[in-house]
Amino acid sequence: MRGFPLFLVLGSFLVGAKANEEHEKAIFSKAKIGEDKKLNCKSDLETVTWKVILEDSNETQSVEPSEKYEMTGEVLKIEDVQESELGVYSCYNDEGTKMKSFKLDVSVKLKHLPLSISIDQGSKAVIRCHIDTSDQDIKIDWYSRPEGEEDTTILNTVCAKTEESDCSAPEAQALFEASDQSIPAVPLATRTSIKTETDEEGLLTSTLTIVDTEVSDRRVFICQASLREAESSALADCEESKHCDRTDTVLRVKDPLAAVWPFCGIVVEVILLCVIIFFCEKRKTGDEKEDYDEGSKENNVSGSRQHK
Repeated sequence: MRGFPLFLVLGSFLVGAKANEEHEKAIFSKAKIGEDKKLNCKSDLETVTWKVILEDSNETQSVEPSEKYEMTGEVLKIEDVQESELGVYSCYNDEGTKMKSFKLDVSVKLKHLPLSISIDQGSKAVIRCHIDTSDQDIKIDWYSRPEGEEDTTILNTVCAKTEESDCSAPEAQALFEASDQSIPAVPLATRTSIKTETDEEGLLTSTLTIVDTEVSDRRVFICQASLREAESSALADCEESKHCDRTDTVLRVKDPLAAVWPFCGIVVEVILLCVIIFFCEKRKTGDEKEDYDEGSKENNVSGSRQHK
């Protein structure tokens, strides 16, 4: 009797592991809540059977024709997709051999940005954010926060000034520390542009461009993709929400002369060392000459005395 609960635990673990394996092997198929979705097994068979492992269950269930599911040959049509229908759908032949699996999901996914991007002050910074989700109405927003900020919930909107939007410009700062402090730098909003494009597969790419970068532009930039119809409450915790995803990178703006000053310091140290060595050698040579002259004089005097 003691082994019975353990058997149940192991059984549940194996079933869960198998379900996870099915999710990993399945072809990712994007769905849109409230719209129909077709899954095509693309086989040579006239009819196939379908099974599903729903997200909220680890059990394999048979898919039968109903108001929700319509099967035509090798195609499964899911009417009015809701989150309760999300999961892994698999098609089988008459012998019960699985031919293909589809992971039906509505999750918004982003490709991760690099950990950091380093550029020289005054150059152009380009950050590209790629969205791995198509067939959905997605909006992309850019945010920032100070580098080293531990509170990751801090999100300052990055706004690009265009004809459609008027951003509140931050306080102007000098472009270069050595420049005239009375001349303010161009505000970040007027130096920033955001462009979103769609490729042939319907995938979005949002590009954030900053020209004439300043040291003050050094910060963490966050790209956020979310469903337009998603409620604000669903976006509060972007890491847990299916309707939202974030990725970030640190923009490191470096002074192009920063590496020159250490080099200049090394050159100065070498010059000083050479000067010190020169004077030491010169003094040493002078002392040796004086010792030589005194020694020669003493030898001459002793020689004269012996001659007498």
